[in-house]
Amino acid sequence: MKIENLVRRLENYLAENFIEPEPLPEGLKFSIGHYEKPKPPDKYDGVIGAMRWQLDKIFDRLELEGTFGQRIRDLIAKKGLTEVEVYKRAQLDRRIFSKIRRYRNYTPSERTIWAICLALELSLDEALEILGDAGYTFSKYDKQDLIIKFCFENKVYDIFTVNELLVHYGFKPLGDSIF
Repeated sequence: MKIENLVRRLENYLAENFIEPEPLPEGLKFSIGHYEKPKPPDKYDGVIGAMRWQLDKIFDRLELEGTFGQRIRDLIAKKGLTEVEVYKRAQLDRRIFSKIRRYRNYTPSERTIWAICLALELSLDEALEILGDAGYTFSKYDKQDLIIKFCFENKVYDIFTVNELLVHYGFKPLGDSIF
């Protein structure tokens, strides 16, 4: 697909989906509101019980979801690829995958996850799930997010094409490649 055609379609997409954030009224201040911590069930008495409750919640989540690195490794295997193929397609340094593999609590940046998801040629729903696991999502207030979302929706997975679109709009390319 020619880049000019993609840019034209992306222009329409951004015109339909991008929402310009409203400036805040002058003098407006933020406050964090009151937050009440959930209380543990009665079976967890005292300080030790409260700590056990917190640990049980953490372990339950880990058992259900596994680690972020494990999710990525499972997707790589499901797609029949190797880590080397994925990090080369994503234009990422191999050390990123080393961190994902070795450090249980390591979560890469949103941009790194975008590059990995594109390299894996995930659907938009699959990419949203992986991004959500890492605490990220696409924002309609951020053009860069919408450009990446457009690429998933239109199955534009080639990192060089994606980077060309990003650079066209003044954003930094994904991966470690020099554009």
